[in-house]
Amino acid sequence: MKIDPLNWSAAGGTIDALGVFKAGTIEGTFSVDAIAGDVNGSACVTISVFGEGRALKRVIVSPQDLHIGPGKTQIFAAKGLDKDGLEVPLVKVDWSATCGHN
Repeated sequence: MKIDPLNWSAAGGTIDALGVFKAGTIEGTFSVDAIAGDVNGSACVTISVFGEGRALKRVIVSPQDLHIGPGKTQIFAAKGLDKDGLEVPLVKVDWSATCGHN
């Protein structure tokens, strides 16, 4: 079975062969597209300037639910969102684990 190479294209910034997107300087919502032969997929990216009025409203931690074996490790990520659901950079995240059972 032949697998077509994956090609990326992006508006509003640049994207490399690995799918790493770098935002341009213009605010707005833009498309990122992945194309392999006749098959394609896309995502939207919103570029916005962070500053006053963009207060942190919510923090999303992922993964949210996890089953893991004893002695195993897991990397968690946290994303900050404002009241409109737009991402707000998190300067420092203090982590704690409180849901454990012995």
